Amino acid sequence: ADSIAILNRTADGPKLYVRGRDIAEVEKALKFDAGKWSVVGNVEDVKRSDQRRAIMEALRQAAGPMKPADISAATGMSVANINYLLRKMVEAGEAERAGYGLYIAPSESSDPSDSPEINSPSVWED
Repeated sequence: ADSIAILNRTADGPKLYVRGRDIAEVEKALKFDAGKWSVVGNVEDVKRSDQRRAIMEALRQAAGPMKPADISAATGMSVANINYLLRKMVEAGEAERAGYGLYIAPSESSDPSDSPEINSPSVWED
């Protein structure tokens, strides 16, 4: 077999792991509703806290690098909390430093799950 798909139930919920010679490795969070499975999103995105999601959204919508104070204005969270979360997010690869006190969303090329091959319906055909 050139590809494998594994459906696994974990404490965080059901996950689909896909790996193959012609496709990049991917892990998607799933939900089961009304007799069918649906993809909720990338496992990392689903597990991310609401506060981290708000920071990621602010960074993605920004025209350029943002300071913690700018993120605070966009999200309504305290600067101290944002500084703490940004430090953790940089360590986890969820944000990148763009200079002293400046942050950006991770680069598109650093997340293989965003590649068109993975999200293409042809991945599931054969």
